[in-house]
Amino acid sequence: MEGDRPGTFAVDICDANGAHVLTATGELDIAGASQVLDAVPDAIARPIIFDLSGVTFMDSSGLRSLLGVREACENAGQELRLARPSEAVLRVLTLVDIVDEFTISGAEAP
Repeated sequence: MEGDRPGTFAVDICDANGAHVLTATGELDIAGASQVLDAVPDAIARPIIFDLSGVTFMDSSGLRSLLGVREACENAGQELRLARPSEAVLRVLTLVDIVDEFTISGAEAP
């Protein structure tokens, strides 16, 4: 997977357990942020589980992409869950004091 190399990012999507499952790996910065929104289905017909356990770095561009996914889910009337967010993700969410605005689960993603 491309996101396994330092300085790269990859996001894969599959359907499992009645949800769209996005799995991110690598550095979620300006270079990877557009990939997140591109991975979100145009017609969100199911909840989205976003597995962030493989994210090694996240900046404000990555945060904006998470907020964009959340907005797309809200507009579609679907739930967004952040599954197993890495320390890098939690650090940013905590710094900007919005960690409580996301549904976060410890081990829900496949």
